[in-house]
Amino acid sequence: MFKSYKRSILSGLVAVFGMAFIAHASAQTVNLRYAQGNPPHAASVIAAERYTELADEYSDGTLKVRVFPGTLLQSEEISSGVSDGTVDIGLVFTSYAPSEFPELSMAADLSMLATHEADNWRTGLLAFPAALMEYVFFNCPDCLAEFKKHNQVYVGGFTSTPYGLACSKPVNSVDSIKGKSIRTVGASWARWANYVGASSTNMPSSEMLQALAQGVVDCVAISLVDLEAWGLYDVTKAYTTGVPGGAFTQVAGSNVNTDTWARLTAEQRQALMRASAALSAGATSIYIAQEEEVIDRITNDDGVQFLQPDQDLLDLTADFIAEDQVAIAEFYHSNFGVENGEKKISTMVELLDKWLDIMDGVDSREEVEQIYWDNIFSKLDPESYGM
Repeated sequence: MFKSYKRSILSGLVAVFGMAFIAHASAQTVNLRYAQGNPPHAASVIAAERYTELADEYSDGTLKVRVFPGTLLQSEEISSGVSDGTVDIGLVFTSYAPSEFPELSMAADLSMLATHEADNWRTGLLAFPAALMEYVFFNCPDCLAEFKKHNQVYVGGFTSTPYGLACSKPVNSVDSIKGKSIRTVGASWARWANYVGASSTNMPSSEMLQALAQGVVDCVAISLVDLEAWGLYDVTKAYTTGVPGGAFTQVAGSNVNTDTWARLTAEQRQALMRASAALSAGATSIYIAQEEEVIDRITNDDGVQFLQPDQDLLDLTADFIAEDQVAIAEFYHSNFGVENGEKKISTMVELLDKWLDIMDGVDSREEVEQIYWDNIFSKLDPESYGM
């Protein structure tokens, strides 16, 4: 009887210590590596500061995220780095691998609607990533499947600022743009250039400055933020806003390696969702603020003409955008086998209309973050999403 009692005591102690060990293990700190190809001063890197803070806060200190900006992996390497577990989280530009992520890329190619359908470009930039995130999370199982195929969990994205024309001479009308050579990035902008009578040229970003300075191209389609970041400001004689419009939106801002995601608790996954809502809002809001700073600089600089497009070029661009929705669906079907493209595009357009209304009049980063969380991220189930 004494031996039986002793075994009972020992069993109880083992159970107690076992439970204590499990509780301790579940509360252990998880260190995550987050790679971005952007340099430290980029809006996405600045916004990642709040991402790391919220991941820590909402996980009760059990998630520690370290950001590696432009050091651990280059932008074109990050998708494979997330897939193979070299990093746990990555800023993935799907444009580097369109054959791997055609479903998201097709929806993202509608970005010209963001700046041409909105009452002002700021509203459009805040609305488009929200519409794209809602589309991917809740309306595009094929989008989620292509991320899963590459061992990644999509957790939102953001957008650049609008694309305009940085030129060696004024280009803001149909007559002045005809025959011009324009460096573009992405098929939609290339099609626009050809549609309005110009020619499109593709080259690495590192070659833009020399090409514009030496007259190899007449214009570069680029945002004002990138105009400064890539050093084109000093060789630009005229910058035209509003055309081609659109923004770089093929962005998965904080994709997580699937195996890493599966090892996290539901509370930790939700903490990353909360942090991603802040990243999506923060990066776009910071880009907008940086854009406004460059606008102020150009407005007060006699060396660069700051131009609005003539109505004829705006009208021709509007015609292009309307027709291009069909071209986008056909392009992704013929090149990547995307099915039901027109229906999917119609869904994305409806969501954008909805989000243009929601974001109308919203301008603070904090308000954007809360709206993204309340209307999108909070509706994801951390127990099942990505599993």
